[in-house]
Amino acid sequence: MKQRMIITNVRMPQHEWIQVKIAAAEAGMSVNEYLNYTTRAVSVYKQLFGKPQKTEDKYAAMWAIINQKTKGKPMGWSKEDEAIYSV
Repeated sequence: MKQRMIITNVRMPQHEWIQVKIAAAEAGMSVNEYLNYTTRAVSVYKQLFGKPQKTEDKYAAMWAIINQKTKGKPMGWSKEDEAIYSV
């Protein structure tokens, strides 16, 4: 059965487009073949394992600590700080 083909424009930052072109070339495919291949691969992945999880921001934990409120009080020295800095 011949599938109906859709022609569309894809908008993405230029540096990402270059990465797609490089990946396609490394795989020995045209960009069109590569995009179709990766789309099918993601569909199969979703069927087998469910929705792919977004990676957590690697700085999220750091920002959570930075944004903790100290209630206007200095945090003070820890016992380790006192030992190291002779406070």
